[in-house]
Amino acid sequence: MCRWILEKCKSISLNTNDRVMTDSGFEDLTWWAAIGVVASTWLSGSDSDAQDVYNLVESVPLVLNHHSNPLPSSLLMAFRCHCQYRSQCCDIECILHLIEQASINLTSSVALPSEDMTSDSLWK
Repeated sequence: MCRWILEKCKSISLNTNDRVMTDSGFEDLTWWAAIGVVASTWLSGSDSDAQDVYNLVESVPLVLNHHSNPLPSSLLMAFRCHCQYRSQCCDIECILHLIEQASINLTSSVALPSEDMTSDSLWK
């Protein structure tokens, strides 16, 4: 399902100008769909099937990157940690640092007041 959503978002973004894509939220939706694709393929045990969307995950939309909710940042840190762990040049210190950052961000996202967790606030 996430792969289908991702492909739809990518096709819409190719058929619209950047301003329309950003204003309509497809940039954000594309990123969340890419996270879903990576998570679902990793959980199924096939890391290589998700490599075609790694660049989308790495390019967090500005609106999510500078948002008051640290959940996107936490997911990005966890993604980088997994990629570092699977790489040929696995750096334990780097992995531990990424885990610590992801944990801090995830804790912060869970501790947000309830008014910050409305569906609108997660997408803007």
